[in-house]
Amino acid sequence: SILTSNSTVCIYLFTLFLGYLEQ
Repeated sequence: SILTSNSTVCIYLFTLFLGYLEQ
């Protein structure tokens, strides 16, 4: 899958996760 191999998507999801933890 292109999504799972796209490092940009991984970084984006990780950023969203960090934002969620800061709530």
